[in-house]
Amino acid sequence: MLAEFKRYFTERTYNRYKNEAASEKQQTERSIKESLIVLEANKEKSYDTDS
Repeated sequence: MLAEFKRYFTERTYNRYKNEAASEKQQTERSIKESLIVLEANKEKSYDTDS
């Protein structure tokens, strides 16, 4: 029974950290994409004002 509990607890802990890491990765990717969109928009604005 103790072995089952250890396995269950270990799997839950592993899955929780795995899910948290995946969530952080998605947030980072989303943030990078948003930053690239802003940079691209700013670059286009600077081209518009240069001409």
